[in-house]
Amino acid sequence: MQLNGPGQNRLKRDGTLESRKLPAHRKTMKLADKVHARFIRDRDRGICVICGSTVQPECGHLFTRAAHSTRWDYLPDGNCHCQCHACNMRHEEDAKPFTDWYIGKFGQAAYDALLARHNRVRRWSVGELEDLIRAMQ
Repeated sequence: MQLNGPGQNRLKRDGTLESRKLPAHRKTMKLADKVHARFIRDRDRGICVICGSTVQPECGHLFTRAAHSTRWDYLPDGNCHCQCHACNMRHEEDAKPFTDWYIGKFGQAAYDALLARHNRVRRWSVGELEDLIRAMQ
């Protein structure tokens, strides 16, 4: 039985907790997520690209961050841009405002290229993630 998420603490048969460290790859992914989110908020000056708010800035993903091919895309015309919490949550139900903003700013060709990149399968090695982290710091 897992108690604190995958790979962290497990309940042993005798009822005691077994502490387990996160695998290096997962730990590096978590660090990349943190560094990337900060990079995007700083790059966009904490201003939501949808409504202009500066309240609760977050790293919004045009396409789901589940796809590692564009999860840490920090290019100016990439997958990630600053959104306030409200717009980021609204995006989960209605992608049109973010999609319209992106196409209006970068054009349909850039959107199509980003979608093609998003649809490619990508697995990052620990070394590649560490290089990515250094590039964003």
